[in-house]
Amino acid sequence: MQKDIDIESPNKIYADVRRIVHDIIEKLEGESEDSQLQNARKESRVFLNEIHGQISEALESLEEYAEWDTFTIAFYGETNAGKSTIIEALRVALKEQSKQEEHRKFTEWQTRTGITEELIDSVRQSILNAKQQLIELEEKFHIEQDRYQSKKQPLENQLIEIERAIRAKKKDASFWRKLLWFCHPMEEQRTFRKLVRKLRSNKSDEERHKKEYHLEKTKLTKDLDKGESLHCMLERQIKDTAPKADGTIIGDGSPDFTRETRNYRFDSGSHPFAILDVPGIEGNESEVVAEVWAAVKKSHAVFYVTSKPSVPEPGTLEKIKNHLGSQTEVWTIFNKPINNPMQLETGNLVSQSELASLNVLGEEMKKQLGESYQGRIELSAYPAFLSVSECLLPGSIDQKNKRKFLKKNTTDELGKKTHFEPFAMRLGSSMVADYREKIETSNKKKVKGVLERTLRQIIDLRTVKFSPLVETLEEELRTTQNAIDSTTLHLHNCLKKKGRSLVDEFKQKTRKAVYKQIDHDICNDMFKSILRDNISNNQAFLEDALTLTMSKELEHFEEILSKIVQRFQEKTEDLFDVYEGFSNGKFELNIQLESGIDVKGVLLSLIGGALLIWSPAGWLVLVPGVLSIVVQLYKAFRSVLSSSYKKSQQKKATDENLSKISRSLSDNLQDSLNKVLPVIDSKMKELKSALGQSCQDVRDIEKMLVSSERELNTLNISLE
Repeated sequence: MQKDIDIESPNKIYADVRRIVHDIIEKLEGESEDSQLQNARKESRVFLNEIHGQISEALESLEEYAEWDTFTIAFYGETNAGKSTIIEALRVALKEQSKQEEHRKFTEWQTRTGITEELIDSVRQSILNAKQQLIELEEKFHIEQDRYQSKKQPLENQLIEIERAIRAKKKDASFWRKLLWFCHPMEEQRTFRKLVRKLRSNKSDEERHKKEYHLEKTKLTKDLDKGESLHCMLERQIKDTAPKADGTIIGDGSPDFTRETRNYRFDSGSHPFAILDVPGIEGNESEVVAEVWAAVKKSHAVFYVTSKPSVPEPGTLEKIKNHLGSQTEVWTIFNKPINNPMQLETGNLVSQSELASLNVLGEEMKKQLGESYQGRIELSAYPAFLSVSECLLPGSIDQKNKRKFLKKNTTDELGKKTHFEPFAMRLGSSMVADYREKIETSNKKKVKGVLERTLRQIIDLRTVKFSPLVETLEEELRTTQNAIDSTTLHLHNCLKKKGRSLVDEFKQKTRKAVYKQIDHDICNDMFKSILRDNISNNQAFLEDALTLTMSKELEHFEEILSKIVQRFQEKTEDLFDVYEGFSNGKFELNIQLESGIDVKGVLLSLIGGALLIWSPAGWLVLVPGVLSIVVQLYKAFRSVLSSSYKKSQQKKATDENLSKISRSLSDNLQDSLNKVLPVIDSKMKELKSALGQSCQDVRDIEKMLVSSERELNTLNISLE
């Protein structure tokens, strides 16, 4: 098989393997002189085509996404684990080409607009100041308003009291007293006028204060509007240039922030490589699953990124195994979440408890991925990204956090404390060395993965589902065939027994009727007539009874046999359930195995044939002759017989005739059974053979499964 793979042109491996698989399938589907084996091949053709279709589709998909020139690394893992953060830090640190171009454009924008963090802070501070001044102005205004109200209310109360006192005095005063008060106001009137003047003065001060408040509020509101307008303009400009800033690809915490795989190319001297930023395998995966599969098919090494030092959930583990099972190089990156510089001051990036959990995670990954799993890397991506970033958006949280981290650490110190610096150096050198050999090994293993998955499916179908079902089916076949034999034997015995019983019944019924007439002292001629008539009449009843009995017994036999075969057929239908229940993605088995047994037709032909052979109408043709001989013998002595003697001789003649007739009937019954029963036995043999054929077809298909396993395994080994 090895010679069939073009090792000089490894990128042709997909076409080569498809061709070889096609040859294997054609050989298994080939014509055979054995009609039974050919029937099994016909029934299994759908299954073989499913195998061929699955392998071809998988290889075409691998060929579509395959990368043979650039070593490609996928950053794969859970949603919000920090994949994009690590990649962004690498883009800056390793001077990825598109990132360098983004930096150039960002610098040009900042030079042109003059938008800096200081400007943003200044504008934001002016807005805060204006808002604070408005708050203080509002508070001061309300305090003054309360003060004016506190003065106004007592004055108004005093005015009311004095006014009431003046009215009371005027009510009781004489005309001359009132005239005197007009020229010389009373004390209460002078006090009232002073209070009115104070109240008016207080109101005037209040109005003036309101006017000053509104003027100041208008000024501050204009300043606030101006500041907010400027801030909005700056925000728009910052938003426009955001794609050029560092950190744009980093998620904001929302599910599925990365929805499409992004490709970044790096030039590390003579070792160019690419990094794929893969959508998260959790979150709303239905919308990104195609992107995830395309990325893992394209990549030659994979970093599984997680922010949790623990074994993933079973569902996530299953995805990892399915996605990465055919990879040659898989690493775990534990990205420890750190947002506070104090977390880096402990001396160890990872705690002892986290290390213990990571060891368990490594063991599980090794269990799932085998030799492909290379180990783990520990780092903290976010502070590492902040340490290497050069073009952060002015006024952004990232820029503020960078200042916070750099207060206690230099850039180099952050690179070391976060373990990012050695990781970036390793990625740009030793991990991408011998990249051409790694590319070929990785792509070949993916092809082997397709064959191995198919082999596992075939083996699982055969060993877990198919072989046990074949064994059960054969046991059921033996049980069914034994039941058919037992039922047939019962029919044999029943027909013989009931036939003899009917003959005995004929004999007794006829004797009883004739004896009854003899007891009336009939003459010999009348005796002869009565005997002949009773034999003839009861013969007709016997013929009908035998035919009816045969029909009923055969119908009962048919009913029992139908149930036996139906039970067997219901068992065989379990085979269809197994096929229908055995599916894996696009691989579905839909083989139709039919026994070809028309049970109703077999039984109807059996009954019809048996009844044609079974014909008791000719069994009594000798009865009149036998009767005449006995009667003639009696006539020679009739003249010398007394009445009692005559009766005894008539009864004796009756018994002798009925005995001879019964023996004749029994012989004819046995002769008919000897003709009918072999016909029934022959039909049962055909039925058992037909039932056995369906089992044989299943056994032959099982052999083909074994052949396909052997051929595909040979092909798989040739790819080593």
